[in-house]
Amino acid sequence: MARGWVDYLSSDFHARAHLGIHLKDAEAYFVASDGLEQFQLLTVKNPGRVFLDELPLPVPPVDIGGGVWNRLKG
Repeated sequence: MARGWVDYLSSDFHARAHLGIHLKDAEAYFVASDGLEQFQLLTVKNPGRVFLDELPLPVPPVDIGGGVWNRLKG
């Protein structure tokens, strides 16, 4: 994300009742990192473009706090 290499934000939820959707939490995480524009591109605008058979719009880089590898190593 810090390099702008991500076009979509998705999950493998598959409507399983015992799992929750944490979209508001994800949005708050992006907003706290000054990344509301990126969140909207990743979750609404670019996925919508798939249905229109259009390429995704570029998502500006955003640093959301260390990344997955740092959390896994932590």
